[in-house]
Amino acid sequence: MSAAAMLRIHTTDELGLVKVVEAPSYAQIDLSRVVQTWGEPSRAAAINCLSAEACSHIAVGRPGGVEVLQSSSGAVEGFVAAAGVDDRTPSGVCLLPSVADSLPSLLSCSRGGLMRLHAMSQEDGSSQCSFREELSWQSMASVECMAVHARDTATHIALACNGSELGIWDLQKQQRSYHAKGNKPNRIGLVDKPWNTAAAFLPGSDGQKVVLGTAYHKLRLYDVKSRRPALDIDFGEAKVTALAAQTNGMQVWAGSGMGKIECLDLRMNKLQGSLKGPGGAVKSLALHPELPIIASVGLDRFLRIHNLDSKALLCKLYLKQHLTAVAWGSMQHEAAEAEEGAADTVGYTAADVLKPHVLTDDAVEDAGRKRARPSSSKTAGSHKKGRSQRKKPKLPVQN
Repeated sequence: MSAAAMLRIHTTDELGLVKVVEAPSYAQIDLSRVVQTWGEPSRAAAINCLSAEACSHIAVGRPGGVEVLQSSSGAVEGFVAAAGVDDRTPSGVCLLPSVADSLPSLLSCSRGGLMRLHAMSQEDGSSQCSFREELSWQSMASVECMAVHARDTATHIALACNGSELGIWDLQKQQRSYHAKGNKPNRIGLVDKPWNTAAAFLPGSDGQKVVLGTAYHKLRLYDVKSRRPALDIDFGEAKVTALAAQTNGMQVWAGSGMGKIECLDLRMNKLQGSLKGPGGAVKSLALHPELPIIASVGLDRFLRIHNLDSKALLCKLYLKQHLTAVAWGSMQHEAAEAEEGAADTVGYTAADVLKPHVLTDDAVEDAGRKRARPSSSKTAGSHKKGRSQRKKPKLPVQN
């Protein structure tokens, strides 16, 4: 990562490539560009899930297993082969911070429902990591995605499945602590088959509240105090493909299979504030941990960055392949005093760049003077002379 870079994004695609996008600063986010590409293109190594919670490593899920990369250079530091009897393709990966060791732990879940936790270790002088399996158990079948809420005392895992209602598992006990109840029958007595496609824990709820998206274009809010959803609203006409909850726990951004991105406000229990731009299915959403911006990728092959307050499109970058996941990397701020005066935009803080630009009276007057059309006496005179004052041609006289 270059010394001047402030914003960093990791994206993955269907050809198994990891691309690193960097921007000089928030003020110059429109100058974002691809600075690194990791891996060789191959559809057999397509990436379908990504985890970048740890600053030093990222984990990607491929059909053959989970690969751990160094976040700065992209060097492969380890690989955990897929396991299980049923579908072994990873449907979710997560790097959990470790208290005793500097290296994180790797949590993965396959589509067949096999949950595994591996401890990472690295010998002195070695560039490769070794993995030791600590936990392994069978959860639920046909897992679509996984959401993790990690804390000091307990770690909760929410699984969205095709054919099963929402289930929350306790990592330490390896037991299911919550199982949602099925939907009520409709007027003719039919019940839709459960098909959950996206899940996200609400920050500040201590792992007690989960937002769920379904293939039947539904957004649901679950509280562990009740087995029925506390909120159930429609979201467009396509399945929900991605969810991202803001840190205040009151807004949740949702993406659909028709390119719709909208915010669910839990204070008013309604949708508001849609983002324009996506032309295909949205595959992943990522909220910045400090700045009010959100990154989105999808099948239209574009990386887009929007401002959450103004809903304006700040950056649009074409990345050639169908994108599958996006995550923010670590930020590196400029600290050297010599670089503060090198450029006007270098060294901005989040508070500085988010201040609204207020125009003074003199600036408004100057802008109006520039926009006014220059008028001279000659131009004004020629303008006043209309068509009626022009000389009419003489017609020939007939005898």
